[in-house]
Amino acid sequence: MSDSLFDIYQNAESTKALWESLESKYIAEDASVMKFLDDEVARWVDSGATSHVCKDLHWFHICKSIEDGSFVKMGNITTEPIKGIGRVLLTFTSGKTLCLDNVLYVPRIQYNLVSKIVLNKCGYKQVLESDKYILSIHGSFVGFGYSYNSLSKCELWHARLGHVHYKRMSGMFKMSLIPAFDMTHESCKTCMLTKITRQPFKGVNQESKVLDLIHSDLCDIHANPSLGHNKYVVTFIYDASRYCYVYLLHAKHEALDKFKIYKKEIELQRQYLIKVLRTNRGGEYYDPVYFQSTGIIHQTMAPYTPQQNGVAERKNKTLKEMVNSMLSYSGLSEGFLDEAMLTDCYILNRTPNKNSKQTPYKFWTKKVPNLTYLRIWGCRAVVRLTEPKIKNLGEKAEDEVEGTDDVRGPSVPRKNTRTRKAKSFGSNFQLYLVEGTRDKTLSQREYCFIIKEDPRTLSEAMASRDEGINFFDTYAPVARISTIRLLLALTAIHDLVIHQMNVKTVFLNGDLDEEIYIKQPKGFVMPGHESKVCKLKISLYGLKQAPKQWHQKFDDVVLSNDLGEAEVILGIRIKRGNNDPAVKFQHNKETRVSQLEYSRAIGCLMYAMINTRPDIAFAVGKLSRYTSNPSALHWQALGRVFQYLKGTMDYGRAPG
Repeated sequence: MSDSLFDIYQNAESTKALWESLESKYIAEDASVMKFLDDEVARWVDSGATSHVCKDLHWFHICKSIEDGSFVKMGNITTEPIKGIGRVLLTFTSGKTLCLDNVLYVPRIQYNLVSKIVLNKCGYKQVLESDKYILSIHGSFVGFGYSYNSLSKCELWHARLGHVHYKRMSGMFKMSLIPAFDMTHESCKTCMLTKITRQPFKGVNQESKVLDLIHSDLCDIHANPSLGHNKYVVTFIYDASRYCYVYLLHAKHEALDKFKIYKKEIELQRQYLIKVLRTNRGGEYYDPVYFQSTGIIHQTMAPYTPQQNGVAERKNKTLKEMVNSMLSYSGLSEGFLDEAMLTDCYILNRTPNKNSKQTPYKFWTKKVPNLTYLRIWGCRAVVRLTEPKIKNLGEKAEDEVEGTDDVRGPSVPRKNTRTRKAKSFGSNFQLYLVEGTRDKTLSQREYCFIIKEDPRTLSEAMASRDEGINFFDTYAPVARISTIRLLLALTAIHDLVIHQMNVKTVFLNGDLDEEIYIKQPKGFVMPGHESKVCKLKISLYGLKQAPKQWHQKFDDVVLSNDLGEAEVILGIRIKRGNNDPAVKFQHNKETRVSQLEYSRAIGCLMYAMINTRPDIAFAVGKLSRYTSNPSALHWQALGRVFQYLKGTMDYGRAPG
């Protein structure tokens, strides 16, 4: 058989026949084991290698030592130092010899590599066919090799199937979905890195001794502040009975103060001392000096492991779920969250838990709880007025919402909110309900006062409205300082006297020329009239038309009280000379401020600078640069400005 590849391909009928002819020609019958040579002898053809690499020095025909610190960078980003460079001669079973120049000597590399890139540059042709590798040059056959995968069949199919579990692969083999192979394998490192899970937490036994262990956790409500302006809830749970105390907080730093209150109360009532407090790693409980002085062991859980404080976590979850249910059922807003939270704690203390057949209340007080007085939370109740409020004529009770007074006391009806009553805006102030969808109204605010029926529908009431009527003739409710100065300048020029007037609830005196409709406020929607809206009869604060209607009313009839000649307007004192008709502006007397009031003092000086004292503009501008971090020198300079103003109180600004 000739060494020409053309002759070899010409005589072979198929790829298999071609390969068998090559094996029979160039491989001895007893050398078939050489198909799978070990790593010490094998040469690996690597398409990613940029140079030939050999790890054994005795394979080099010529080798030159290198000590310049150069290295080889691997595919896994690791590096190995290069110890030399030289020539390696490879002899194939065909008898051909392949001369490889510039081979790098890297003793610590795992495999001997032959670069496909370098062979291509040298004119060699490489063909990979049927998992067989054939090397030739200028049409002349040089040698061949075998495609080899370092993974076993079990590991190979494990990778092909997306790293499924080996037990599932065994089932797939029984279903003839994958070929049979030995299931012996090592642990997959990729699976260990990507599928690692946390071991399940084992249950622990409850402490049986009184106050041996207290669980605590602070919970962020993640809602709007309640009517009591509370945003957080802290719980303290007695481990032996699961009896719980709840405290409402405005801020997180109050948690430790609440614990001190809790500790003082229960230790006095139970005649035992708290031994261990278990919390998360929140900073609100961090006070080593306090815990060391009291002898209490403060246990904290590992980071990102809320399971270690599972008693408090589950209690918080249960409380929040009950709060949501009670608010939803009663129809009350989130503002009543405080009352709902305290009520839930009160109820849970009188409800058996799954691990005990008796209630926490009985375990704690040795008494059977009485639940006959409980009512639905949030329901309406008529409560008798107290003696000072009872009159001979009139109602002796009022309609209120039923709740609970405290988590540790009996649940009794008490007043925690009142229905909003009509404000005293006069007998002519009325709102009418008309038909229509609330979402279609053009309201600026939501108010509810005296409500009466009106048969007209919203569509009929809106039919006569002119487009854009709410956006004409809008007036500012407060005059600008430039307007005040202009008025004072005209007064000085014409030698006039300024008088002040005070009008109570000024915007409520305006009459509306157009029809305005507002929604029924939440919580005060009339039952059976949910689809109706309110019709406003006179002007109201918050309406865009209110300033305009008041000015119009003022032009017609002045409803005011004369306060006499004006002396102070917006903090500016007006002084009129006896002989000089000019009006002088003087700022009110300023008092000395503390260091914490530096920025406020600068603001006062800027107000005086803009309006009456432009002579201090340079000094105020300089001092205002250090508002974020004032020093003692800045305070001294600020005091000098105030001393200057005190000594020049007679100075004024005469408009001309």
